[in-house]
Amino acid sequence: MLGALGIGAVLGAVGLPRLEHVNATQRLALSSTLFGLATLVIAVVPNLAFALATLVAGGFAWMLSTSTLSSTMQLLLPAWVRARGLSMYLLVFMGGQAVGSIFWGFLAGSTGLLSALAVASGLLLISSLTTWWLPIRNDVSRLDLSPAAGWVEPQLALPPGLNDGPVVVMRSYDVPSDDVRDFVESMTLVGRARRRTGAVRWQLYRDIGHVDRYVEAFVVSSWAEHLHQMRTRQTAQDADRERALARFVCAGDTITHLVAVRR
Repeated sequence: MLGALGIGAVLGAVGLPRLEHVNATQRLALSSTLFGLATLVIAVVPNLAFALATLVAGGFAWMLSTSTLSSTMQLLLPAWVRARGLSMYLLVFMGGQAVGSIFWGFLAGSTGLLSALAVASGLLLISSLTTWWLPIRNDVSRLDLSPAAGWVEPQLALPPGLNDGPVVVMRSYDVPSDDVRDFVESMTLVGRARRRTGAVRWQLYRDIGHVDRYVEAFVVSSWAEHLHQMRTRQTAQDADRERALARFVCAGDTITHLVAVRR
């Protein structure tokens, strides 16, 4: 039976290139549905030959889901954080199997094997439906995750030490009232990029002392962390989003850096 599952996995690896036209979300939904049906068939059909054929389909679904998840992770993670992100993915993936084994063993021992397989099948089928609300991003090919170039080092009167911090960075924008909605939506994406690259807090403020003025402020844990954030962690896509907002930057483009004072 394990051999049949393995044969299905090999067939899945061979057949994956033929599914290039199917996006990642659809592949994950298909694999979850197929594995759920295979689990249900194993539970209710006593014929060994039919069960082996079903396990081949289950192995195909297993390979389809694992390859989709791992490839999507690698494509969506920038180079500077890819190893860390994949390690977290493997921790959750393998840890979930270990914890799940205890749960399913307890359920099978207390309610019977048929009930455990039926519940597992039902949960797999339900999980395939969740892809409607929690899809995998399908725009991987349009993402430019290469490191951004061209960041200008700030001219500082009092250069801080690398371990000094926390650091508050502020930048002001003058936004006409007709452009406020588009500006706020674009700044939301910029805020996500700030947090993704190292900011522990980010917020967009309105300066009530000036008409149409907005202030972006974010906090980074140290000056060294801020340098890493701007030098190596920003992607070309992040830089493109900032350049699209350059027309709103206040005259002089003064960026304020505040370093926390310690007693």
